[in-house]
Amino acid sequence: MQAVPEAPASFLFKLLLSVLKEVDKYHDSCDQYFQLLEHLMKDYEGKDLPELLADFANKVIQHPIVEVSSTSEEDKVLIGVINLIYAIVRKDSNFKQQCAELKLLEEVLNNCLFAVPVSPIKSGPYGAKCKTKNSRQACFRLLTELARDCPNNFKDIVDLLNYQLKSCKCFFWHYPRHCINSS
Repeated sequence: MQAVPEAPASFLFKLLLSVLKEVDKYHDSCDQYFQLLEHLMKDYEGKDLPELLADFANKVIQHPIVEVSSTSEEDKVLIGVINLIYAIVRKDSNFKQQCAELKLLEEVLNNCLFAVPVSPIKSGPYGAKCKTKNSRQACFRLLTELARDCPNNFKDIVDLLNYQLKSCKCFFWHYPRHCINSS
């Protein structure tokens, strides 16, 4: 009996994944690469989704800060990888708990969205990894999906947000009296 040939979409998906480690070299023009991968992910039936999820989570965790400000060029690599994680979780909600085990909730909340700059003297980008509208939307979309119908993740996200709020330093703003009275 002859083996059934691999479906073209599956073959293409694996081929595209094989160059993922090189995508940082093409960070300016990789958005269509990630869109195609995300589209192919929807039909992918491979047994290696847990390993892929772990690889993608690790890529997010190890990814450097690229975005300098909310108006700078967006980090297309980080957005693409976060959207791939979202596609996996949407495909099979059983992976939501694995995301928590991989420390992805902490990474997205603490480092991608709400990291506070430690030193403005530091050279290069600092603070949160996600500063642009699209990168932040990708993170919030992923967190929303991870919390949906998963009470453990929802509780973990709430706990992480509460910790963020408690650790914030409150600054008292001092306005001139005439500004207070005129508002």
